[in-house]
Amino acid sequence: MPTQTAADHGIRPRPPTASAALWAHLLRPRAQNPVSHPDISSLAPPTKSLDKPATSTRIPLHDTQSHFEKFTVHAATLLDGIKESRHEITSIQSLFERERDSLVGNMADLGKRPVD
Repeated sequence: MPTQTAADHGIRPRPPTASAALWAHLLRPRAQNPVSHPDISSLAPPTKSLDKPATSTRIPLHDTQSHFEKFTVHAATLLDGIKESRHEITSIQSLFERERDSLVGNMADLGKRPVD
């Protein structure tokens, strides 16, 4: 008895899909010759830099960044010292004003004393 297909019953065949192509590739008989393996050395990354100008630019940029980081630390230390000095100057100024007011008050008291 002959086998019946979907076309015998009036059903149109499905359009080809990506999965059908994949299955056709996977199910096809393998060739007797083994697939030659590519040379692995061509796949390995190069041992030398191929982009020498970019490398020569990156080195000074890295050095510059390092110098900026050191400068930032020194600048922060300097600014902290300036803030502390300003605070001390303000404190000393208020101490001098109090001392001057006290001295002026003592001199005024001496001037108001009756002479004996």
